[in-house]
Amino acid sequence: MDAVFRADVPYLNPDRIRHTAGIGIGIGIGIGIEPTTLLSAVAAVTRHIGVVGTVSTSFSEPYNVARTFATLDHLSGGRVGWNVVTSAFGERNFRLDELPSQEERYARAAEFVDVARGLWSGWERDAWRVDRRAGVFADPDRVHRLDHRGRFFQVEGPLDIPRSPQGEPVLVQAGASGPGRAFAAGFAELIFTAAQSADQAREFRSDIRELAVAAGRSADDLVVLPGIKTIVAETEREAAALNRELRDLIDAEAGRADLEKVMGFVDLSGIGLDERIPAERLAFDERALGRRQSGPALFRRLALAHGYTVRQLVEEQVISAGHKIVVGTPESVADLLQEWHASGAADGFVVIPAVANASAFLDGVVPLLQKRGVFRRDYEADTLRAHLGLPGRG
Repeated sequence: MDAVFRADVPYLNPDRIRHTAGIGIGIGIGIGIEPTTLLSAVAAVTRHIGVVGTVSTSFSEPYNVARTFATLDHLSGGRVGWNVVTSAFGERNFRLDELPSQEERYARAAEFVDVARGLWSGWERDAWRVDRRAGVFADPDRVHRLDHRGRFFQVEGPLDIPRSPQGEPVLVQAGASGPGRAFAAGFAELIFTAAQSADQAREFRSDIRELAVAAGRSADDLVVLPGIKTIVAETEREAAALNRELRDLIDAEAGRADLEKVMGFVDLSGIGLDERIPAERLAFDERALGRRQSGPALFRRLALAHGYTVRQLVEEQVISAGHKIVVGTPESVADLLQEWHASGAADGFVVIPAVANASAFLDGVVPLLQKRGVFRRDYEADTLRAHLGLPGRG
């Protein structure tokens, strides 16, 4: 079982990161800091954990992205991953009046990833000679131009940086809609997902593995990690109290507008915070289909299944962004993770500990999983790709 730790806090404690470096494979920060710069800082104070950065294919160019992640992979000793996203918002910050359709964004993203991978493979493994006496930096016969001319990009290449320690960074994706799954199945190696039950998680994992096989890949070349929001305390009563405390901190009215946007421009105005949301008010605007599909569908499904009020649905969005919320003792949380893993619902988890509660998971749940023999006590390799059991690249 693997885990990616995500910290929803606006700071890093390097000492704490070093302390936890023997048990996790990654760490994410739930704030708006530019990710590749942050990865450099995290990589500098860690030795083993993987660092994964989100960069959009809609608002970037493949040469720059390929060069940046190759550089980060060198700086980290082979511990970098790229979370490939097509972006649902933000177009007006990038000279666009309207966001292209979802179909268009995925087509661009597919070509974008192909170009990046072509650039990474442009340097053969033994191309870097560094022969001072002969004055040779690299063997030109082992460094290849890409000369790509496609629908969206024209890229000559090659990169001006040698092949990275992993061959290429680990490719990560989180699309859950039909087009998103098909896109991920074609190239992604680490796949995030949101599931409210083990059955939902199993369905997703089974489907994405089948799609990968249909795309000519091995199902074992994918690692599927559902997100789990953990609220952990020594007793069930203390965990429930912490859960209630976190919910009481939420400004539900402020969250209403954000929820409407996340759900696909639904109209929740005029509904009292503690009134159930009528089913007819949960039909999302057609504009949402060109941006996101899985997010609106997820929250609509939650609201209908549980008869949520506006306040309850806002709390779900703010606290977990639609991921499974697990509230309990270290034993009960460890039991759930182990059950999901053993039943084929997950290869591991994206662990999203509650604010100021991360240590309860690290100090309580992880030792139990280690004692049960389902979680490593130390790293057995050096690269993120190897930690995940993924095949090497080049």
